[in-house]
Amino acid sequence: MSVEIPDADWICSIGIRPELFEKLRPWLDEETKRRLVFIDIEGEGGSFDHPQAQVYPGSTHGELLESARKLGWKSVFCTAAVIDPLNLAPQFEKALNECREAAHLLLSDWADGGGSVLKHAFSHWNSIPDVRSALALKDKFQNVPAIICGGGPSLKKNRHLLDREKALIFAGGAALDQIGVEPHFAASIDREAPPLKTFWQAPFLYQSRMNPVNFSLLHGEKLYVPDGCYPAEVWLSGTDLFDGGWTVGTFLTSLALHFGCDPIIFVGMDFCYENEKKYALLEHESEREMLVEAVSSSGMKVMTQRDWLMAAKWISDLATKRWDRTFINATEGGLGFSKVKETSLQEALAGLKGGADLAGWVHAETVSLNYMQVPLDKMRLWKKSLRRCLKLCEKGMKKPANFDGEIVYQKLLFPLWQIWRPLFERELEVDSQPIPIEEKIRLNQMLFFQQVLNEQAN
Repeated sequence: MSVEIPDADWICSIGIRPELFEKLRPWLDEETKRRLVFIDIEGEGGSFDHPQAQVYPGSTHGELLESARKLGWKSVFCTAAVIDPLNLAPQFEKALNECREAAHLLLSDWADGGGSVLKHAFSHWNSIPDVRSALALKDKFQNVPAIICGGGPSLKKNRHLLDREKALIFAGGAALDQIGVEPHFAASIDREAPPLKTFWQAPFLYQSRMNPVNFSLLHGEKLYVPDGCYPAEVWLSGTDLFDGGWTVGTFLTSLALHFGCDPIIFVGMDFCYENEKKYALLEHESEREMLVEAVSSSGMKVMTQRDWLMAAKWISDLATKRWDRTFINATEGGLGFSKVKETSLQEALAGLKGGADLAGWVHAETVSLNYMQVPLDKMRLWKKSLRRCLKLCEKGMKKPANFDGEIVYQKLLFPLWQIWRPLFERELEVDSQPIPIEEKIRLNQMLFFQQVLNEQAN
């Protein structure tokens, strides 16, 4: 069967096709970053005499999804396309794209080896004694409605309806400039955000990744939330693992659930651009290049970005898992969420009682929390382990190193290597040096660890 060859760095063919390999062999030889991947849905097995042509299993549903996951990580930062003219495995392309988007975001977040987040965390603990744990508010607001405010266009349309006596209002990031009223909880998790609008009363929910300049602007109580993407920070703070999703909106949603709120009402959570314009105007061409096309809840083509796509999926999955809570999307547009009821904010608020002094309740619960203790002993242990790991890396250039028991390895180096290893493998697969692939990987691992540790030590 003749098929059109897509313009992509990685081409994934559903089914093994030797004739396709022969046709594309010259194409593979032109650039080492190119790959031709065959998904073996018949369980035939086999291989090709070219390092850039590979066969992945896919004869069962589990194998198909696992191959999509592996290829999603290995093809990240390259373009990819799927050839499936007989529509034999449509779920593969969907899973591949989702894994690629997640890998792109996670690798971008860890681009500096976690350096900025951990340095911010140490800086916070060293200089700020008046921090309380947001996770200590678990179930303190059982069955209290929550409104999660995103910074999308629909917030401006509905902000006059926000009632501080009917629901707890959560707002973060761009929404803080547009909300019009003081929220019950404000938040930021952005490392690069411009200066925030802050409030005098609202407790501020933050993670160590937050821009330090913004931290210095805070007036209300500071409520710390560990970053679940960084095991080292969770260990340092001595708190539970927390999944805040992909954006400040998902972060606030997760906290509202943790606090016991029900129902969860979304407004301003458009997760797409209006006429290709972000909630804040695009100022740099590079920002435009980050746009990706998607389909809105009304079937219209819209422009969005990777973290918003993942955030919309995260909320949809959450609503499916948390059947014990009610989720209402009052955004009136945007990408929308599957399994979430859609209505107007006016209708969503109509059935709520109101009349409660929610601001007073929030203040009372917040100030009753103890201040967090500075983890001085753990900070000292971390620095000692960091120095030992550097020495182990030097020895590891000659023979395998044993990092057993080292907290820096367990909480930083090992998780980091799990994220970056597929990219090292991708490059080393086509490396011509006559060294076994596992030895190449080991040596590159030690060099990678040394770079991360040196950045942490400085």
